Amino acid sequence: DFDDGIMDMAATIETFHKYADMNQLEEIYENVESVNERLKQAAIQSKLFNSRELLFGKEATDYGMIQQLTKEWEPFSQLWVTAKTWKTESVKWMSGDFNKIDSKALEAWTMASTKTLFKAVKAFEKRDNCQEILGIARQIKDEMDGFVPNVPLIVGLRNPGMAERHWQQVSELVGHEISPQMESFTLEHFIELGMVTHAPAIGDIGDRSGKELNIENQLKGMIAAWEKVYFDCSEPYRTTETYILKGAEEAMVLLDEQIVVTQAMQFSPFNKPFKEEIDEWNDKLVYISQCLD
Repeated sequence: DFDDGIMDMAATIETFHKYADMNQLEEIYENVESVNERLKQAAIQSKLFNSRELLFGKEATDYGMIQQLTKEWEPFSQLWVTAKTWKTESVKWMSGDFNKIDSKALEAWTMASTKTLFKAVKAFEKRDNCQEILGIARQIKDEMDGFVPNVPLIVGLRNPGMAERHWQQVSELVGHEISPQMESFTLEHFIELGMVTHAPAIGDIGDRSGKELNIENQLKGMIAAWEKVYFDCSEPYRTTETYILKGAEEAMVLLDEQIVVTQAMQFSPFNKPFKEEIDEWNDKLVYISQCLD
C-alpha cells in the first residue's frame, strides 16, 4: 500500500503541469496542499520503516524516490501556494482598511515570495510540457514585482509611531490631506494620489516616528518606575524631630541608571517633540540625586 501510494503521487506530479487555469485556483491549491501533506507523511513513514528494519537487522529499503519526487514537486508547490496567498491577500492590501495591514509580515512575505517565484520560473523554464504553467508563474511574478515599490510606503505609514504631526508632514509632502480619519484610507487610494513616488521620504518619516515613539515610551517608563519606590521615614532620629531616611540605596541605583539614559536622550537627534519634558525630567533626577548625596 505504501509503495502504491508513492507510485500514485509520482503519477500525479508527472501530470500536474496540466493544471494551468487561474480560474481553478482554489481547486488547484487544495490539490497542492494534499500532495504536500502526502509527501510529508511519506517521508515520515519511510524513516519509520527504515528505523524498524535497522532494529531487526534487515537491510534498509531505499526510499530515495520520495526525495526525488519532492524535488520535482517543489516548483508546483511554490507557484500555487504563493499564487493563492497573493490573490487572497493583495485584495486586502490594496482595497482593505489600511490600518489592518501588518506591514512587517507583508514586507517579509513579499520579499521571500518574489525570490520563491523566481526559482519556480527558472525551474519551469528547464522543463518540457510546462509552457502554460510557466506563463502563469511569470504572470504572478510580474504582478508581485509591480507591487514591491509599494512596500516602503506601507512600512513607513504603518509604523506604530505615526502621530498627528507625522501625518501632517506626509500631507505637506504629497500635497493632499492624509490621515487615518480620511474617508478612503486605503493603499489603492494612496497609489492614485501618486504617493509611491514619495515612498523613500515617507519611509524616512515613518522611521523617525518609530524612533520618537521609543524615546516617548522610555520617558514614560522612567517616570512610572518611581511609582514603585518608597522612602521610609518612620524612624525618628533621637530627639531632633527629624527622621532617618531608609530605602535610599534602591533609589540611588535607579537615579544613576535614569540619569545616564536621560542624558543620552538629550543628545538624540529624535528628541525634538519631547525636548522640554526630557530636560525637565533630567533636572528633577539631578536635584534628587544631589539631595540624597
